[in-house]
Amino acid sequence: MYKIILTLITRDLKIYSRSLSDFMSTIAFMVTIVMLFPLAIGPQPDKLSFLSNAVLWIALIMSIIPSLDKIYLNDFKNGWLEQLSYSPILLEIVLLIKCLTYWLTLMFPIITTLAILSFILGIKSYLIVWNLIVFIIGSLAICLVGSICSSLTLGARTGNIISSLLILPLTIPVLIFGISTCEALKSNLNPYPNLYLLISFSLILIILSPILTAASVRIALSK
Repeated sequence: MYKIILTLITRDLKIYSRSLSDFMSTIAFMVTIVMLFPLAIGPQPDKLSFLSNAVLWIALIMSIIPSLDKIYLNDFKNGWLEQLSYSPILLEIVLLIKCLTYWLTLMFPIITTLAILSFILGIKSYLIVWNLIVFIIGSLAICLVGSICSSLTLGARTGNIISSLLILPLTIPVLIFGISTCEALKSNLNPYPNLYLLISFSLILIILSPILTAASVRIALSK
């Protein structure tokens, strides 16, 4: 069982390492969003400090969402998902491993980029550390939501558009809890209530996402 899981992780990591252009486009999209905001509102430090956390969260969500349909789409087209459905390991566990592997691979370039952009926006050092922790937790929730929505559109000709439309409203709780945590820190308030809500939301998704994703994949494979 452990050898199969290790093989699945190794395979996905090799595939993602060969498609670095997709990750670079995600990073480029994020940088573009962040850079456009100072040009639109002006270089005033007060305005940038007030909007910096919201800008970074919007950039994070909008850059991740278009790439989430790639978690299962290629494996569905080449028949790999169908083979995995016959493996001795539960399909729910397999899909959760694939989602977490994608999330971990995506996190390294995104967190590095967010740290650099935070310095550019003039965010204080202690806030950057907190922000990165919240970004990691929030991005996990976004990927788990994306796992469900991308599996719902497997086989659809306009799956990329539909998947993005489904994911966006479901990321609103992540956006609210994430920004509220960061803003509480800036205002010297207690950030833990919103942080705990964000963690709870992510933990609930870790349980629900594999179940709902596996059900959608089975339906897509049965067509």
